Amino acid sequence: MHFEVAVGEYLPYLKLHVWPSHVNMTGPLAEAFHMLSVRLNFTYTLHKVKGNSWGMNGPQGWTGMLGMIDRNEVDMAVGPFTLTYDRWSSFKLSEPVYVDNVEILVPASEWKMTLFSFVTVFSIWVWIAIFIALLTMALVVSVIEKYRDENISFHLSFFKNFWFTLITLLQKGKYNCRRGKNDYYLQSLLSLLWMLSTLVISSVFGGILLTRLFIKRVHRIDSLQDLAASPNVQPILEYHSSIYSIFRGTEAETFSTIFQRVTANPDIGIQSYDNMSTTGMDYVLSGKAAMITDGMGLRGFMIKRLKEGLPCHFWLAKETIFTMFKVIAFSRTFPDDWFTKINH
Repeated sequence: MHFEVAVGEYLPYLKLHVWPSHVNMTGPLAEAFHMLSVRLNFTYTLHKVKGNSWGMNGPQGWTGMLGMIDRNEVDMAVGPFTLTYDRWSSFKLSEPVYVDNVEILVPASEWKMTLFSFVTVFSIWVWIAIFIALLTMALVVSVIEKYRDENISFHLSFFKNFWFTLITLLQKGKYNCRRGKNDYYLQSLLSLLWMLSTLVISSVFGGILLTRLFIKRVHRIDSLQDLAASPNVQPILEYHSSIYSIFRGTEAETFSTIFQRVTANPDIGIQSYDNMSTTGMDYVLSGKAAMITDGMGLRGFMIKRLKEGLPCHFWLAKETIFTMFKVIAFSRTFPDDWFTKINH
């Protein structure tokens, strides 16, 4: 028995070698399929699909390798294909060949400390409030001193009190009160309140700064919900893939949110299989995007980048999105007896 078989490159498990007259395949999946043909005594001719497209059902019908089956150009396609309801209802599908997980490839966050990183410990409004408190404290004390002694220069008194207020805040000195008949206790009370306030501010500032020195504060995307809640990170899907079809057809809020962002920016969000390892992962590396793909495919993309000398500094989200069952697809007219033999 002879079969026409559609194939697409799926590194590291299926490597295609295209010649003018024929196509050969190597790799673990190719060896398993060849062993199957020897045991069941059938021959086959390979046909490479354009663009390494697995295929999905659209307005014009099935595309990719599944389109070749649907048009009866081939008898089967090695794939492997993700088991979905659309595919199960349109083609004969084998028993699962293996199980894989859909994962999220995210940019590796970098922890950077600069000379002025301490400024970011407090927000701008906190720094403004501290500065206003400095001015207010110096102004009130200067008014008290001017009231006590009219011969004192208000400007010199203000700058002197501002300096003492500042060094108290920095815990480099203490606030000195000049004794007077009526206002000494009032000035002492203000000084005590200020020193207590500066003690709290300095302790909070030092604690937060010390924490930032020892703990890396980075934004991690560890789930699909995290990705949906990160509007500045563009999701990437492989076009004509089962994952693309699942996100397109699922009405769950998180899935629909991700797919809307993918289709809203198709130049980045939708990548062909051949571009996933280069253009797609370059977007991820830049921090602009996160890639949603299956684990086996991701390993193939990483191998391509390693061979081409491209950087591979990425992270994987902690949570997988869902589990996929990988199968071989057959045409609806594929002989039932041979379908049963191959399944067994």
